[in-house]
Amino acid sequence: MKSFALPTVFLFIILLSSCATTNKIAALKPEPDDASPLVYENNPSFINLPIRIKLKDVENQTNSLLNGLIYEDNNIEDNAIEMKIWKLAPISITNENGKIKTVLPLKALVKYRIGTTTLGVALYNTKEFNLNGVVTLISDATLTNWKLNTKTELKSLDWNESPTMTAFGKNVPVLTSLILP
Repeated sequence: MKSFALPTVFLFIILLSSCATTNKIAALKPEPDDASPLVYENNPSFINLPIRIKLKDVENQTNSLLNGLIYEDNNIEDNAIEMKIWKLAPISITNENGKIKTVLPLKALVKYRIGTTTLGVALYNTKEFNLNGVVTLISDATLTNWKLNTKTELKSLDWNESPTMTAFGKNVPVLTSLILP
């Protein structure tokens, strides 16, 4: 029986030693580098892309998007003005001496509040103005670095109806020189 146990013990030791890993992987640490980091020079390059936009397309798109009531501000509390603006006819956008001429036929109903709140008492007076006219704007447009910059000036304001102010339930004419020169 002893002869049988001795080979079994050897077999058991061989089996255990063959299953265990005795090889270790020795990873080497890289040596420190004293090289300076790479610096790349960034030289911007420019490509000129000529862009042409037909003003008639801009006009058609503007007229299709803006119909009827085009602006409404019903909160008089934030800036003491309440305003509604309607487009009365198609907007015209044309080229005039290299500048963009925009003709806006508009009607506006403006409520203007003047006054103050003193000692918890609101002392306000609200006036309502009815304006109906054609506004002509001249704009100089440039495109720089994919950003559209415009400089717009008021060229003229032609009244369709004399501007009025509502006072005591009646429409009272307002001098046009008081509204815009």
